[in-house]
Amino acid sequence: MQASENMKSRLITEQLRQILYSDGEQSYIVKTLQPSISQRITLGNTVGSTQKFTVIAPAASTSNGNGNDWISLIASDTEEHDSRYRWMQYGDFRGEPHKYALTNVWIDSMPEGIELMEVTTPSVNNQMVSFTVTIKRTIDTGDTSGSFSLTGDIRLGTTATTGSPDGEPIKNIEDVKYLNATLGRITVDAEDNRKITAEASASTVVLGTNIKEIAYEDFVKNVKLGDEVLTKDKYTVELIGEYATDYLGEKTAKVRVTLKATPTNTTEVDVPVQILWGNSIAYGGLGYVGGDRTTAVFSLHQGSKPKITISQGQSNDNYEIHSYFPGEKYYSFDWFNLKSATDIHMTSDKKGDQSIEAEGQEKKQDALKKWQTQEVSHGDVVRSWVTEHKNHLYVNENREFNGNEAYYEITKNGYQLLNFNKLKITKQSVIHQATKEEMDKAVQSYINTSGHQNIKVVKFMKYPDTSSLKDTEGIIRIAETLASGKTVTYDYTVPFSVVKDNSWIKVKVPTKILFAQISKESGILSPEYEIVNLSERGIKVSINSVIRGTSSELIPELNLHSTNLTNGHKITLVTPNDSNNFPQELGVMTKKMIA
Repeated sequence: MQASENMKSRLITEQLRQILYSDGEQSYIVKTLQPSISQRITLGNTVGSTQKFTVIAPAASTSNGNGNDWISLIASDTEEHDSRYRWMQYGDFRGEPHKYALTNVWIDSMPEGIELMEVTTPSVNNQMVSFTVTIKRTIDTGDTSGSFSLTGDIRLGTTATTGSPDGEPIKNIEDVKYLNATLGRITVDAEDNRKITAEASASTVVLGTNIKEIAYEDFVKNVKLGDEVLTKDKYTVELIGEYATDYLGEKTAKVRVTLKATPTNTTEVDVPVQILWGNSIAYGGLGYVGGDRTTAVFSLHQGSKPKITISQGQSNDNYEIHSYFPGEKYYSFDWFNLKSATDIHMTSDKKGDQSIEAEGQEKKQDALKKWQTQEVSHGDVVRSWVTEHKNHLYVNENREFNGNEAYYEITKNGYQLLNFNKLKITKQSVIHQATKEEMDKAVQSYINTSGHQNIKVVKFMKYPDTSSLKDTEGIIRIAETLASGKTVTYDYTVPFSVVKDNSWIKVKVPTKILFAQISKESGILSPEYEIVNLSERGIKVSINSVIRGTSSELIPELNLHSTNLTNGHKITLVTPNDSNNFPQELGVMTKKMIA
């Protein structure tokens, strides 16, 4: 016999033997054999039902050492550690079936109503042990499960190894035996012959919904296993086949209901599904197939990630959108992303972050392909536009018309109609020579926002020309505050009529201004006179005439000095030839001004 095959010659102490025994139990029986043998099987629940199952498990296991522990000591021929030996192999670790034996396999604690019919003799092949067990049902039972343990006698050869590439040297230690050891635990599930059944629960789906994103648990009801009513956690419901959600009407969804515990136990149910408007903006068109034909529907789907889909709506067709409008834009739809913005200035020609438009001659279904399902956020804004009066909003299956052009905020409650573009603009009057300051003070009165508490007039963007009596126009900006707190601004062109000011003014003027000679040396010199504008609007000050007194022809020249109105420049009132023309304008006095 080769040295590598020699059995341990030095006597093994009882302490080392106990360590070897305990380690073998843990390494092989607990960690290797029992996990491999333990399993679940099914057995019919009627008398005479049988089940045969095969057990396959490794016939070897390994424990690791460090060269300075019980393995290196038990393998040594002396009282010292032999550090070369670092592994302990149990059983048939390298194709040596004589180092492994499993005998007297039996069943311990057999459940009531089950008996052991046969256990085949275990065989070892390719370092694996296998045997077959046959059990039988002896009484009818409704129990769903029971369990028993397999026991047997195990003999393991033990071999200390160095782990060298050529496998040498090795040292056989001694066999360890385990009598009536627990090999593993077998759980027996009663084979349930009851069939799963379910009834259809008529359901509704919103236009444009992706059928793959629907949870179909609510499409069935009264799900049972035999007579037992099942809760939703006991079964799954999945869609098989497809149905169209891009146009209204009743469809059929075929679903499969599967018992989770037994995936082969299934039933199929046909469920009637009604496709509804939901919260949708719908566009009309030419009624080739009926007066209520729609050509595009933009449905808002709420959820953790709100989105807008496009669909056909009322009818399933691919006719022209409207043959009366060839080459002309018939409809458009724009989505404006306000997720990262606090305000937006809107114009009728402003393009959205995603936009679709279609001309009358385009085929309906072909045009719909231009829009991609769009994820949106609460606070975003959309614009719908149709050249005809066929622009509708559906809420809870009720339809309302919102004009050719409408704007909506996307809210948690759906599309919310905005009114910033729906104010009625009427012709306004403005006083001749009105100043910007005066018009700014009155700007709120030029656009009527009554009934719209979220809308306010902001300012003039362009002032009307008030220099002459005529029709003119100005541009005024308004702002609407959204439910999100964000703001949309919009400009209106407002027509104005420039009119004379017939309102009363309040002016303090001297009733008489005298120019007289006080002394021969000083010439003609008047006192200082004061004109005060006490009105809230500006006035124009002019001299209409000068009354000449005695010997006035001797006056070479008489001049007026106005401090505030003429900036110190003189105005000639009288000359010898009296050639001055009147009236003469001194200037314009703004509100509450002193001249």
